[in-house]
Amino acid sequence: MNHGISDIVVLEASDSPGGRTGFMSVAGAVLDAGAQFIRPEQESLSALLGELGLSVVALDAPGEPVCRVAPPVDHPQLKAFVDRLSDTVRLMDTDTPWTHPDAEWLDSMSVLEWAEDGGVDDPAVLGYLNTRTESMLSAPGDAVSALWFVYFVAASGGWEEFSTGTLSYRVAGGIGQIATLVGERLGDRLRTRCPVVRVDHRDESVLLTNADDSTVEAEHVVFACSPSELTRIEFEPRLPTSRRLLNEGWTMAGGMKFALAYRTPFWRDLGFNGQIIPDADTPLSSVWDNTPDGNGPGILMGLTSRRRFDERLPADPAERIAAIESYIAEAFGESTPKSIDYVEKLWGDEEWVSGCMSTNPPGSVLAHWSSIQESVDRLHFAGTETADRFNGYVEGAIRAGNRVADHLVAELEERANAQSA
Repeated sequence: MNHGISDIVVLEASDSPGGRTGFMSVAGAVLDAGAQFIRPEQESLSALLGELGLSVVALDAPGEPVCRVAPPVDHPQLKAFVDRLSDTVRLMDTDTPWTHPDAEWLDSMSVLEWAEDGGVDDPAVLGYLNTRTESMLSAPGDAVSALWFVYFVAASGGWEEFSTGTLSYRVAGGIGQIATLVGERLGDRLRTRCPVVRVDHRDESVLLTNADDSTVEAEHVVFACSPSELTRIEFEPRLPTSRRLLNEGWTMAGGMKFALAYRTPFWRDLGFNGQIIPDADTPLSSVWDNTPDGNGPGILMGLTSRRRFDERLPADPAERIAAIESYIAEAFGESTPKSIDYVEKLWGDEEWVSGCMSTNPPGSVLAHWSSIQESVDRLHFAGTETADRFNGYVEGAIRAGNRVADHLVAELEERANAQSA
């Protein structure tokens, strides 16, 4: 639209735009139900926030974290692992990760198997790596491909950023405002509750059929979703074999995000910053201080992977709240007060989102990964999973969208120039 191409329609499967972003509220505070954090080096996201008039808030609560499993930073095995990882990351071209010289070998094993191959055998270090992988990728290190892990670390900016740099800033009022404001700009070009179930790829156009049998005919189509979402759509003719197998092999994990409100951020008075780094046997993957500015309630937000949710949290909502409260009280001590409000978002139960993060296991995507960005004539593929950097983040989604938009604008301008010549 910024290049004058206005004949556009956006078909959104759910009842509102935003994908893996959204809102929830607790004790009167509006929070991010999905993706949340940004970092200074995420330039595309920062530029869009500026364009939309949105500001950021630093997450810099004073105090120390509670580390349930964390070997000393100078532990020789942890240091050796990080050094080896850094050497491997340096050989990773995030534009073409499948060309890494050790790609096939790395994809044959899990993160923990790769760590053990490098000499890590201390249970404390293995437990820490398992937990950090799960907190970032929603699956433990014994279930994630070492190749995917190395790529994700590289695309995130390195181990330091992957392991500690995520909790930098959040958007005041929620990052979900991006989709809301862009949706307002689109106006009636945005159609919600329109899940596409069939794509007929013709010589001169593409016919999209929605679940209610309504249709849209387009010259080009951009799919802004994870590869796994594409398996829900019938393509005629079928997508090329490599692209189809990539979609079928792509693995997503849907976890839970929650928030507990307290009358005050009591943990600060105890010398803690609100962050809890759990061990492998606890019900939560991560916890952090999300208290709004001012004198409002103290808010702790957290994540739990699907595995931990299924194995370590009660199915009954009331019992689940009690279990989470008990865990937090155990972390911060006997002076932990009773919470005043609670809210949760179960991403694994979302109808049109198959998961929050890509958790590709060994051997699942390498053979067909090179097709991730390849257009199929009039069909083009965006989504954060196609990004060269910050894959899985909002920054990655914006970068992917910009890439496809630039490609389409160039193609349409080239065609227009050829017709006028």
